[in-house]
Amino acid sequence: MSKIVIIGAGAMGSAFAVPCADNSNEVYLVGSFLEDKVIEEINLKKNFHPILKSQLPSSIKVKKFSEFNDEIKKDIDLLVVGVSSKGIEWIGEELSKFYKETTNILLLILVIPVVFYLLKVLDFIFIPLIAAMFITLLFLPLMRWFKRKNIHKGFAIAAVVAIIFGVLKLAGELISLSSAEILSADNSFFEQAELKINDLIITLEGFFGVKRGPDENVMSYYFPNGGSLENFGSTFKSLQSALSTTLMTIFFVILLLVESINFEKIMNRAIFKHRHASVKTFAKIEKDIIKFVKVKFIVSLLTGIGFTLACFAFDVSFPIFWGLFAFLINFVQFIGSVISVVLLSVFALVELDTTGTLAFFVVVITGVQAVFGGIMEPVLMGRTFSVNVITVLVMLMLWGFIWGIPGLIMSIPITVFLRIIFDQFPETEFISKLMAGPGSKES
Repeated sequence: MSKIVIIGAGAMGSAFAVPCADNSNEVYLVGSFLEDKVIEEINLKKNFHPILKSQLPSSIKVKKFSEFNDEIKKDIDLLVVGVSSKGIEWIGEELSKFYKETTNILLLILVIPVVFYLLKVLDFIFIPLIAAMFITLLFLPLMRWFKRKNIHKGFAIAAVVAIIFGVLKLAGELISLSSAEILSADNSFFEQAELKINDLIITLEGFFGVKRGPDENVMSYYFPNGGSLENFGSTFKSLQSALSTTLMTIFFVILLLVESINFEKIMNRAIFKHRHASVKTFAKIEKDIIKFVKVKFIVSLLTGIGFTLACFAFDVSFPIFWGLFAFLINFVQFIGSVISVVLLSVFALVELDTTGTLAFFVVVITGVQAVFGGIMEPVLMGRTFSVNVITVLVMLMLWGFIWGIPGLIMSIPITVFLRIIFDQFPETEFISKLMAGPGSKES
């Protein structure tokens, strides 16, 4: 059991306290100097949070900052600062009074935002680098096989690059095929789609009491266009960025495969003191990441096929596009499956009867997601690196904010990587346990 002190009783600090308490830790929730009345009310109502309108676990000890005494400060395993940016200077001054000899806490407060800022600003380097690291892990077993067969490393790397370009070629063909589907659609389909969307928006406006001028067009009001040249420029810029990121990723993959960038040695020098520890950890990272990507690929592929077959069965347009979309978006944990079902359901509204047929179609595609994502994926994944829901959502928001869509896709592999690293040190092992899902297997 670890002793965790969280300073700041707002939404962020209180939400973080819940999983800490649920994992049998000794948790103190300490309010800032502005939260005395909130703390009094929480204690008066037996840990019911008046702002969040929710019950905090009874094991959480809620204190005012004036009660942050020597007994609480003694033997803290983790100190979390959950105050707003306006309170950073105040909390820095207050903590320096109590922890003059341990400036690491203040350094952590200052360094972490800087690190995340650099990750965001230099995303054109870090996105392809991290993506290349995970791709390289997938090809390491193949590289070892080539080595056992005494095949020259140059030929082995050329084979890996050929496989990557083959996958990109296949992806390009599928995108081209789905684009041809959309472009070949009759104009009447798009006119019908616009009418149905107009009707849906007008219904929602009435429900939410939104007022719009009688002469204002619905589509132009909610989806203003900047003009074809502006749209073309934006699309061209996106394609240019995607191409640049892809080429840089391949470049980093080659560097990692030829060991110009030796990730294992970097881990050994920067994180671990003993070589056997870094070898063991690297082997676990490789095993877990490969397993995660394999399972996610199989589940996403089956989901995409299921969506395509459902579209064919119900005569919904663009089945290849929707299958490809479901396959790709399914790599975004939790959110991806919801997005694919909602968007396809709204799209099907254009073509299907709004009574029985549409409802049955929605049930079918929801069932596809439930079977493959809700049943098959957890069974295939197992409990080796189970991560709790709160950690997943926080990581999705964090990496999605920093790196956008690539961040959403890579958030779970990054989380798995961090959890394995935290699990290797007694000082950070409790963080790994906090991130763990229910019934997860200990490393």
